[in-house]
Amino acid sequence: MSSPWQHKRHKYRKKRSGHSPSSSYKPLAYPTRRRGNPLKTLVEELWNAKENLSIEMFAISCLSLIVLVFGLLRIGTWANWLSLPWIQGWGEYFIGIMPFEIFFVILGAYGIFWVVRKAGLYKGSIMLLSVAIAFCLLVIILFPNAHDILFWQGKNGERMEELVNSDIFTVTVGADGHKLWLHNNPESEDPTWEELQNFLAEDTTDQIPYDSEHFVCADFAELLHNNAEKAGIRAAYVSVSLTYGEHALNAFNTVDNGLVFIDDVGSDCVVDLERGKEYVPISLFSTVEWYGMGTIYGFTVQW
Repeated sequence: MSSPWQHKRHKYRKKRSGHSPSSSYKPLAYPTRRRGNPLKTLVEELWNAKENLSIEMFAISCLSLIVLVFGLLRIGTWANWLSLPWIQGWGEYFIGIMPFEIFFVILGAYGIFWVVRKAGLYKGSIMLLSVAIAFCLLVIILFPNAHDILFWQGKNGERMEELVNSDIFTVTVGADGHKLWLHNNPESEDPTWEELQNFLAEDTTDQIPYDSEHFVCADFAELLHNNAEKAGIRAAYVSVSLTYGEHALNAFNTVDNGLVFIDDVGSDCVVDLERGKEYVPISLFSTVEWYGMGTIYGFTVQW
């Protein structure tokens, strides 16, 4: 005969065990994870996080990405890695030795850092990724040929818009201090000698007065190059080292006469440019005779 204390201990053990001695044991069933559409998952995550992401944060994300991308594209153009023909002549300012575009990159990067810090790494990254995807889709819709424009290169590796004889720390400037930009036309072609003469006869660059403070040989060469490219004629900028200093002119690769060098300062002149020879311009459309400008030590041609 069992005591009442034993009976109570038996009931206590049954309560702790969670099942009666006659019930069978069933293992727990763990739910399996189902894979869904990644894009749909991203949208759902952004929608669930909208309570903590304000309109202000979304606007800063958009603005920061646009500023960052714009700065990177402009630096890519400045470094001759990319082309941005629809923003001609941008970026004439330097702060110290730093181009102005670098501050767009810094400002954009700081805005992205602020968004990630404010919203958290996960939610901030989702928002920035969503904005970046939307921005890329918008660019593709508005500029379907953006890739061909940004990464276009000509026969000699030239970009649509490039600086004259530039590197990381130096750049060639005109008389008034502006950076010299060459605007290359993807549709331009090498002319015949007759086509080149007809263009030079109609062009008025040579009629601009020479001014050591406002318009010098580099400005003549820049303007003639850009006018020729605009007219569909492929042109090059030429820097030449002479006995008495540096000079600038242009080159055209004619179909029938080969490479022709044109000096447009004061008159349309052809020059026989060869190292060691005297630099003597010869007028094309007038009887004006020009004196020699010194011995040619070397020259570079930039298309």
